[in-house]
Formats: sequence, structure tokens, C-alpha cells
Amino acid sequence: MEESFDDEVNRLSSSMDGEFLGRLDRLKIDLMKWVDEICHKRNELKKNLTEKFEELIQAKVDDEGLAQMIDTKIQLNLEVRANWLQVGDKNTKFFHNVATSWRRRNFIRCLEDEFGRETCEEGK
Repeated sequence: MEESFDDEVNRLSSSMDGEFLGRLDRLKIDLMKWVDEICHKRNELKKNLTEKFEELIQAKVDDEGLAQMIDTKIQLNLEVRANWLQVGDKNTKFFHNVATSWRRRNFIRCLEDEFGRETCEEGK
């Protein structure tokens, strides 16, 4: 698996100097290149595994060919699952944290009527 986002940001930002906004712009460009490289590597791996799987399907199926087909299919599935686990879980955690903060911010603890009396819900 490729290096983590935090490691990449630290690596890129440690070599930068200059004003803050300029460094952010360069960091943005470098991170976009990094993401493109990761996507390219993953697409190449998927393409190679898919081509290998197609060749195995077309070939005469014997025990060894069947074992290679299963192994290739497992590799394809593991790549997809690893990507989902890495990216999907981070997104889920992020959105859960955002939703929790919204709920806390929007929570009404007490209401005040036109006479200035506060009414608060018990137990919260």
C-alpha cells in the first residue's frame, strides 16, 4: 500500500520555503500529482490483473489454470477491498465527526419565553 497522506504532506512540506500561501499552492499541486500517481498505479495493476484473468478464461482450463484464475480474482478483489477499507473508513469517520459536531451545535439546551423564563429539558 502507498504511504499515508500524513506522511506525504510532511515529506512535501518539509522541503518548502517561502510565504505561507505560496507553500500551500505548491503543496496542493504536489498532492494532486501524488494522487494521480497512486491512481495510475492502481489502474495499471487492475488492468494487468484483468487482462491476466481474461487470458486465463480463454485458455484451456485445467487444475493449474483454475488455480491461477482463482488467485487472480482474489488479487482483484483484495485490491478493491483494501482501497475501500482505507478510503471508505476514513470518509465514514470524517462524516460521522462532522454530523456529530452539527448535532452538538444545533442542540437547543433551553428555551426562553416572552417573559424571560427559561425552560430546560431534564436529564440532558
